[in-house]
Amino acid sequence: MIRRPLAAILFVVLALLAVLDLGCATARLERPDTPATRIIDAAIVDPDAVTIDDAPDAQAVRLLGTRSSDQAGYSVRHRTGAGELREDPEWSWSSRPHTYLGTALYQAAASDPGVRLVDSSEAFVLSAIFLSCYIEAAPGGGQRLLASVEVRITDFDRAVTSRVLTANEPLDGPLPGNAAEAMGRIIRRLAEDALALIDS
Repeated sequence: MIRRPLAAILFVVLALLAVLDLGCATARLERPDTPATRIIDAAIVDPDAVTIDDAPDAQAVRLLGTRSSDQAGYSVRHRTGAGELREDPEWSWSSRPHTYLGTALYQAAASDPGVRLVDSSEAFVLSAIFLSCYIEAAPGGGQRLLASVEVRITDFDRAVTSRVLTANEPLDGPLPGNAAEAMGRIIRRLAEDALALIDS
C-alpha cells in the first residue's frame, strides 16, 4: 500500500521536473544592449627622443610616482557647455592618464642634458597628480582635448612648490581621429613643463 502513493508522488515530481526543464530550455534571457568598448592608446613615445649624457652641472632630480585624481580615469570624458562631465559610451584610454605621464616624465628627463635622474634624498623631488582630461568645444569651433596636472617639487630644504599645468590640443573630428596623437603631445608638453619648473 505504501508503495503506490510513493510511486505516484515520485511520478508527479518527475513530471514536474520534466516540464520545468522543458520550460527553462525554451526560455531565453535577453542580453542587454551594450555598446562595444573601443580603446585609444596615447602616442607618448617620441621616436626622435634620445637619451643624452648628463652635463657635469646637471640638476639631480628624483621622480616619484604619478597618480590620478578621481576625475582622470580610463574613460574618455566630454565636458558640456554647462561644465558637466560625461563618459563616452564607446571609447576609453588604454591606461589611466597618470601612467602615460610617468613614462613621459622619465623620457623627458632622460633626454634633457640638464637633468640627472637619481634615487637619492639629496635631489629635487618631483611628483605629479593627473587632475583631469576631457574633450570640450574649442573657442574657435571644433573640439579640443584638454588636460591638467598638479606638479609638486620638493627642494633641498624640504620646501614644497605646487603648480597646476594645463595643455590642450585640437581634435580633427569624431573619435578616435587624432586623439592618440593629441594626448601624446599634451602629455609630453606637460612633462617638459614640469621639469622646467625645477630650474625656475
